[in-house]
Amino acid sequence: MPYVNIKVTDEGVTKEQKAALIQGATALLQNVLNKNPATTVVVVEEVPTDNWGIGGEQVTELRRRIPGRRPHTSPASAPTGGFGRSAARGGLLAAHEEACGGRVRRSYSEAGTT
Repeated sequence: MPYVNIKVTDEGVTKEQKAALIQGATALLQNVLNKNPATTVVVVEEVPTDNWGIGGEQVTELRRRIPGRRPHTSPASAPTGGFGRSAARGGLLAAHEEACGGRVRRSYSEAGTT
């Protein structure tokens, strides 16, 4: 049984976006590894930006330094799709790449078999 854990910062990810992540991860495992969707478990965890660190700094602090970035809005009051997503991702990705010496690291795990 494959197990996928997707961790994202808690910045207004909608129910529909989470459903798309779950469906997409399930389909990916089925298409690439021929895993049974009925036994594939996908968990989406939202992590507060104060609890997420890159390069020794909290994401909350890193985002404060991104020009034009508005302060974090709670998911309940965030507009659909969040705010400034592409600019924020670009800034965070650059900060992450810098912290990793230019390499972006991604981790995938699968526990057990179908």
